[in-house]
Amino acid sequence: MDISTEFTHAIAPGALPVLGHAPHLMRDPLKFLGSLSGHGDLVTIRLGPRRAYVPCHPEILRHMLVDYRTFDKGGPLYERAREVFGESLGLCPHARHRHQRRMLQPAFGADNIAAYGAIMEQQITALTASWRGGHAFEAFPAFFRLSANTAMRMIFGAGCTDEAATAVQQSIATLTRGLAVDLLLPKVTQRLPLPVIRRQTKARETFLTSMDRLVAEHRVRPHPASLLALLLDAQGEDGRPLTSDQLREQAIAFLSAGTDTTAAALTWMFLLLAGNATAQRQLEDEVDRVLHGRPARFADLPELPYTRRVVTEALRMRPPGWVFTRATTARTTIAGQVLEPGSLVLISPCTVQHRPDVYAQPEEFSPDRWLPEHASALPRGSFAAFSNGGRKCIGDEFAMTEATLTLATVASRWRLTPEPQTDPRPKTLATTLLPRRMRLRVTPRHESSTEPGTLADTNSKRK
Repeated sequence: MDISTEFTHAIAPGALPVLGHAPHLMRDPLKFLGSLSGHGDLVTIRLGPRRAYVPCHPEILRHMLVDYRTFDKGGPLYERAREVFGESLGLCPHARHRHQRRMLQPAFGADNIAAYGAIMEQQITALTASWRGGHAFEAFPAFFRLSANTAMRMIFGAGCTDEAATAVQQSIATLTRGLAVDLLLPKVTQRLPLPVIRRQTKARETFLTSMDRLVAEHRVRPHPASLLALLLDAQGEDGRPLTSDQLREQAIAFLSAGTDTTAAALTWMFLLLAGNATAQRQLEDEVDRVLHGRPARFADLPELPYTRRVVTEALRMRPPGWVFTRATTARTTIAGQVLEPGSLVLISPCTVQHRPDVYAQPEEFSPDRWLPEHASALPRGSFAAFSNGGRKCIGDEFAMTEATLTLATVASRWRLTPEPQTDPRPKTLATTLLPRRMRLRVTPRHESSTEPGTLADTNSKRK
């Protein structure tokens, strides 16, 4: 298949003066991005005065993600993120990527994921410990605390206090959500004394100070089962031990990548499940058979295939990392269009994960489309929630494990129902795809769900 000529190109209609298509992205990103494949396989849009090319066909998307030399991490989103977070694994250009990937890969091997599973179990138990029938909570903030606490303890080990975790959580939340301003609004607005800009500046100062203190403490008293302990023994590209700045950058990378996205995925997951009684019932049947009312453990994961399919389907329908950018490093031709060096490419999983010619009834929540016999028939590049190629998210299995354990543990004892005031429309000016408002009400699935392990106890008494 010739990527340069065998596909179609189009210019998206509806661009507004000065702002281009940015208002459409802010108002309803799912609808706008999902509509682009109806115009062509590669579609040109405008973000302010700048053109951006959007791949809308699985093969083009895959090509751009796999050829990460030509389509390097760049554009306004990454430029600003590097200013805030540094050139860590997820943000560095191609020239620095290979060394960092090799240095960090051991942290995400099978043995370490199993060890992180124990941390996840503890944090999930802490999240649900206070739940009682009728309890209601804001979904995303609760799941954000869960994922941030898990990530902090994975990075810093048992030495990470609740106070330190809270300080970092609050600032990282402001920083990551504010990055969309740099992508969607004209550059001139970033110099204005807007509240969002002031919050970004203050959050950055708090965040860097907190992270520097944690890294310094870890150098004095390292905790063995932690990412930083691994990095303290690693070498930089110059063959020397990592500096404190480099340690901080890598810690920041995993914290920023492993909090908002996992929390958003869990938020959408319970919203989608609440709208599909069949999927809810199948999920509950599986966790009842495997868990008998107890929390899920890492060792249970092979027995929870439907639960994992629920996670995957939620990521297909509502990918938290809904947009990221690339910048071309060489002249290249895609779908008959010549992209000069420095061209901006806007990549979104939504453009291919909602195509009706790839996924039958794409707006239907259907976890069984991920049964092996169905998933194997999908074209390459049709699922990109974790990106693809050499720069695929290094923590993809970490995130899948955390989401699966959380979903299984909750479903084994509770049913979470969105409150009537829930607003499922995507939040504006957010780098992570989120519903605008979502409160969940807790309903026990079993009469004695207020006490841990009671379903298992009841079952044993019946025997």
